[in-house]
Amino acid sequence: MIETRKIDDKLTMFIDIEQQSKKTKEYAKHIFRELLKHEPLREGKVIEININESSTPFPEFTEVPFPQRNGPSSAVDEAGRKTYFSHKVWESDKDVPDQIRDKNSRRDFKIDMLSGYTRGILGNGCKMHYAEATDDGPINIDFSFTVTDRKQIYLNAERLGLITIGGSYDYLAKESQHPVFKDNPPRILWNNKEVMIPANSKQFYICRIAFDHGVKVPISWDIAAEMIDGVKKEDFVTKERGIYDVVRAVNKKFSEAFGKDLLEFSEHSFYRLY
Repeated sequence: MIETRKIDDKLTMFIDIEQQSKKTKEYAKHIFRELLKHEPLREGKVIEININESSTPFPEFTEVPFPQRNGPSSAVDEAGRKTYFSHKVWESDKDVPDQIRDKNSRRDFKIDMLSGYTRGILGNGCKMHYAEATDDGPINIDFSFTVTDRKQIYLNAERLGLITIGGSYDYLAKESQHPVFKDNPPRILWNNKEVMIPANSKQFYICRIAFDHGVKVPISWDIAAEMIDGVKKEDFVTKERGIYDVVRAVNKKFSEAFGKDLLEFSEHSFYRLY
């Protein structure tokens, strides 16, 4: 039998985000990895990120049924770190087992806390416009942001060990899942290495269009040829074989630095592998 303590016949369920846990730190990194995928991060750019409790990094929550306690929804611990917690005062007839069974209320509080925590780690870098969650099942939230200060995003990403910032807030991706393509000067950055690409060359346009599309999203050869030649299909100078040759040239440079190909050519199209 579970013995229940009561103060004024009320009980509270405290829900905390454990900010120093490995899971929570990985969640913060995931948010910034997703932001960096949307380079260039122009101010005002809309970015949407999906968080799913079952399939993406997710913070560690601690839930504790406890006698009622009054207090704020956030506080600063002895190390100066901001901590987030929430609480729910149950009815007088709700004992500890009943609180634990009240999964809907616990879920709602987690969603509210996750939204607040995500705003906190983004700081002034992004403005959150909404957080839409599914009604039941594992927590699944679509966040919508606009970029308000890209430099702040880079600084936060550097603190998390994801990038190293260079001059003019340029950066080399350290821990990013995907390479990054920069226009000026043209180069591919990944894992503290860079591959230079000739400006205004066919390789430049192939890289630009490849990084404008997602990983493994096919790009028809004629779309690339239109970008290179600046004319419609009937006036192309660059043929499909020419696009194939440029893809091979990009792969040769990328492979020399990273030991693997960046692009794959298939069925009159090509796509980015990473």
